[in-house]
Amino acid sequence: MISAYIAGLWLFLKHSPFALRLITFLLLTAGLALMGAITWGLHEFLLATDRAWAKLPSTSTEITNFGGIRPDILQGFTLYEASAALGFLAFAGIYLALAYMTFGYRWQDE
Repeated sequence: MISAYIAGLWLFLKHSPFALRLITFLLLTAGLALMGAITWGLHEFLLATDRAWAKLPSTSTEITNFGGIRPDILQGFTLYEASAALGFLAFAGIYLALAYMTFGYRWQDE
């Protein structure tokens, strides 16, 4: 979705009226919000599975959890928390860059 937005920005939106750029950016925002909501739901599902898994007396795979490990390198964060924070920071940067490229950047004429 982001790649398609960048292509559309380069090919069509860079010289389009503000209203059209605003509408497309709002559609991008809605799409990213939907993806974030789905990701949050999957995250909650995985945490619930991890809690249920921990209640089992023994497992055939001997895996104790699905990401609740706290390696020393992560300074006390679990793998879940670290990956969520990294993903949030990455997508926040991408979103802000696309906002700037849509509304603030002055494209050179070809």
